[in-house]
Amino acid sequence: MDIRTFAEKVTEIIKNRTNNVEVNVREVVKNNGIKYTGITIKEIGNNIAPTIYINEYYKSEKTPAETATYVINTYEEHKIDENVNVDWFKIYELVKTKLKAKLVNAENTQYAGVSAKRYGYDDLKIVPYVNVGEIGTITILPEHIKMWNVKIQTIVSDALKNMEEDITMQSLANFMETSMGFEEGTMFGDSPLNNVLIVSNKRKVNGAIAAITARKMLKEKYNGNYVVLPSSIHEVLVLENNEDLEEMTEMVKAVNSQCVAPEDRLSDKAYLISA
Repeated sequence: MDIRTFAEKVTEIIKNRTNNVEVNVREVVKNNGIKYTGITIKEIGNNIAPTIYINEYYKSEKTPAETATYVINTYEEHKIDENVNVDWFKIYELVKTKLKAKLVNAENTQYAGVSAKRYGYDDLKIVPYVNVGEIGTITILPEHIKMWNVKIQTIVSDALKNMEEDITMQSLANFMETSMGFEEGTMFGDSPLNNVLIVSNKRKVNGAIAAITARKMLKEKYNGNYVVLPSSIHEVLVLENNEDLEEMTEMVKAVNSQCVAPEDRLSDKAYLISA
């Protein structure tokens, strides 16, 4: 059974177990062209329909009935009790204050955005989006840009301004210490790991954009020149300038191929950022 047929069986089971909702199969192309299959559930009269992806359940050979239970439970846990009015989304001045941005590889042509080349990332693109509710997002699409009659460059600029305070930095040494249950500063002493930073946003979701929003702080810390290793779309590693950029690029490629899920990969290269 292919995943589409599987999803349709799940949908029929959900319809038989629920009332006053519309249930549909939805296929979505995510980062790096990875295709996801999900189920949307929308209460009659509501204008929000969350998509719950079922790929992992399909791969693990769960039954349609088991998957339907997972989808219903997830929907009940995260559904919005009251009807959410998204009329504000039609007015750019209201959207403007809610905009955020993420970094993706420039080959992801399904996203509207602008090149990050001016910041030193020639193969990356800045993509604007907004959060809706607790876990929902709306990625800005060409039809939204046309509706607002605002240039994409302006939208991205506004998104980056909104994220200037949404930055987290932690040394790799401290991260490893706390991950193993030790207090910060108790294991690695003067190790070079103290000078390698994990840079992200506060939610640690789509946080690689901090490579751009935190550039002023990073230039001050590293005296103008530093190297960025794109560990995923959610975070980057930043360290002092190293002459062997080719070796670091090979390291990024190896980590991506072995440790990073395809949909989370940002780039296969290391970047030297200069003042």
